[in-house]
Amino acid sequence: MPFWQARLATTAAEFTADLVSRGFKREDDGTLTGPIPIPAPATGRNVNKQFRVRIPATFPFAWPRVSTLTPPSVLTWHLEPGGELCLFRATDNPARPWDTVDGLFDRVWYWHDQAAKGWPDDPGDPDLDRYFKHHTAYLITYDSDEHPTGPLVGLDVHGSNWRHLTVPEANRKHRRRDKNLWWFGADVGVLDKPIWNWSTLLKALPKDTAEEVRDLGMHRDGVLLVHYRRQSPQGTRTAAIALFVQAPEAAPAKHQRRVTTAPALPTNAEPAIATLQIADDSLKARWYRAGSEAATLRTKQVAIVGCGGIGSFTADLLARSGIGKLTLIDGDRLVPGNCVRHLADRSHVPKPKVDAVRDILVDREIMTTNDITAIDEHLDAETAVNLLVNTDLVIDATANATVSSLLRDLADHMGRVNFIKVGLHREGGIVRVDRYGQRTRLDADRPPFIAAPEG
Repeated sequence: MPFWQARLATTAAEFTADLVSRGFKREDDGTLTGPIPIPAPATGRNVNKQFRVRIPATFPFAWPRVSTLTPPSVLTWHLEPGGELCLFRATDNPARPWDTVDGLFDRVWYWHDQAAKGWPDDPGDPDLDRYFKHHTAYLITYDSDEHPTGPLVGLDVHGSNWRHLTVPEANRKHRRRDKNLWWFGADVGVLDKPIWNWSTLLKALPKDTAEEVRDLGMHRDGVLLVHYRRQSPQGTRTAAIALFVQAPEAAPAKHQRRVTTAPALPTNAEPAIATLQIADDSLKARWYRAGSEAATLRTKQVAIVGCGGIGSFTADLLARSGIGKLTLIDGDRLVPGNCVRHLADRSHVPKPKVDAVRDILVDREIMTTNDITAIDEHLDAETAVNLLVNTDLVIDATANATVSSLLRDLADHMGRVNFIKVGLHREGGIVRVDRYGQRTRLDADRPPFIAAPEG
């Protein structure tokens, strides 16, 4: 047995022995049953209640599962799909309060105390997907700002298993596929308890919508986009889940003399439901991880002179961070040898470098063509002056001494402090960034090389 496996086994054995010393019994299914003290609000004292404890194979890196001996008939947001108590969160690692039996019992006591008080500290996590099995057929995206409901279309994105759900009147940028499937969106409002099967789904839907979804789901496979909300002390949290609905199989048709009976659904047949991976593809969601300065950067304009290895990736990082406008200047075309260290790959050869970078950013839907000005020319003095005056920052990534000298001298004489030079030295081992444009006392009386434009 590997040493790490032996350590896990020893830890689990010690935990089990402690439970047994407190009156727990080993069951044939590998679980342990026994008493755990919980609060009794009516008396203000603790009472012992019988629970089932299952110790996972990866304990103590995964917490023990605790459930009542009789599975609940109705699930709540604080019960796992199998009826286990929701005792811990992933953020409880690495403290691992479940390492000891006392720590586990304390959390069970706290769970019942919070339940008696109506869960005043419930964060209202929108995690409805954990109540269903997961299906890998599609990645589903939607626009939360559009909030699509009713009959939808599943647009094929890039010829893959990615489907974007939208209303039929929306633009048809992508092809429609899977015409044998139905696509539907519904809003169930605030959920006070989770949905976990077909019947609870229909009960949560508005009456008219439930009838339509029932008719769809009983006869054909399809995808249901469910918008829902959860309340918490911090406010209302909104989310959506994509459910893959598989219609029940009908019994084979029966053939008799001159009569063929239609296929019939088994009594009490229900569709099977599983979740699909889902993502919000709204503009707000795309910029969510851009950083805390994204809102400010959207009001800024940056010019990059030189769109080679450094300049192309600088443009990419600025775009991902939320920059509002980009001006790209480079008179060279992309050749195969550039692609080793360039943002663009060989499919963009022999485009002008500025066009290759612009096309990549636009194709990724990070920026639009209106946000990017591509100048397929080498920098001259007039363009340099305009950049220093009209942009918030000019980045020299050319590794060209003539260009750097021109920009440095102009920035210095114009009193501009919005110019930096970026370069790699010692075979890429050192990155150097120089900031120019701050005039020194010795230069105060020096006449400008080119007169600064008014304003």
